[in-house]
Amino acid sequence: ISRHLVELMGGEIGVRSQPARGSTFWFTAALPAVATPQGHAAVPGRAGRALVFLPLGAARAALERMLVARGYVVEATGERAEAAERIAAKSPPASSYDLFVVDWDPRNTATEAATSVLLRALGPVRPGCILAAVAGGGSITEAMSAAGIDNIIAKPITGAALDAVLQPRLTAGRRSAA
Repeated sequence: ISRHLVELMGGEIGVRSQPARGSTFWFTAALPAVATPQGHAAVPGRAGRALVFLPLGAARAALERMLVARGYVVEATGERAEAAERIAAKSPPASSYDLFVVDWDPRNTATEAATSVLLRALGPVRPGCILAAVAGGGSITEAMSAAGIDNIIAKPITGAALDAVLQPRLTAGRRSAA
């Protein structure tokens, strides 16, 4: 029943289970856009430009809608090669992005490697905020910190979690990589 309802809403459903740790059930749904939390319609581009690299289509689409509702102009892709092309097309690479959201799965070395390649492609000028979308949340690891990740956001991403992470970060503006 749940799978059928979620599919009718254009989403996906799944479960992650670990022995002795429990199970996490999740779903995504394509829901209509709503006004920003302040009750005002967002002005496209007011918050800046965002590049989103998330392989899971439903999660990527949901995050894109949330960012657009908050005033971002969003470029989103699930393909590492396409994200790298978009970064390379900018001059300098990161100068057009205020936010970069990347998929990070420490259990999947291929995803971690792809994300590291994209972060290196940004060059010395970094977007004001780089977020790692991590299944189940957690904290920034040494590898994330070395790659330049500012903060993490647990998947599935909610509007409230996105607001909590973005608000203090967006005031910093662009920064140089260490």
